[in-house]
Amino acid sequence: MSANAFDTLEAAKSLKAAGFDEAQAEAVVATVGDAVHAHTEPLASGTAAIADTMATKEAVSTVEDNVATLTDSVATLKHNVATLTDKVETISRTMVTRDAVANMATKDYVDAALAGLRAEIAVDFRNLYRHLWVMGTSIVGVTVALIKLLP
Repeated sequence: MSANAFDTLEAAKSLKAAGFDEAQAEAVVATVGDAVHAHTEPLASGTAAIADTMATKEAVSTVEDNVATLTDSVATLKHNVATLTDKVETISRTMVTRDAVANMATKDYVDAALAGLRAEIAVDFRNLYRHLWVMGTSIVGVTVALIKLLP
């Protein structure tokens, strides 16, 4: 009998001593025996069950290669994300510049430009009126001089 064997007779005697009748003791021992047998059977079959769950050197090498490939892929993805981030920042700066240009055409800008033009026109009109007065005065002066000089 191996160290992992389950002694059903001894277990049934213990259950009867604890107050179980014979049918109850046999049912419990049978259930526990089946469970113990199910868990110890792979171990009893030797290294075949263990070998099925162990990785071979070839499998470990394949996994290591896959990890290396994934590591390279992650590095490439990080580089691509950095490049895209730079491009997004460049586009964002360009959009801000375009927004600034677009904002120049807002109502405030147009009002300010019109006010500046009105001020320039007002100065030009003042200069024009001054020149007209000078010309008018000159015409009147020449007319008076001609009337006096010509009989």
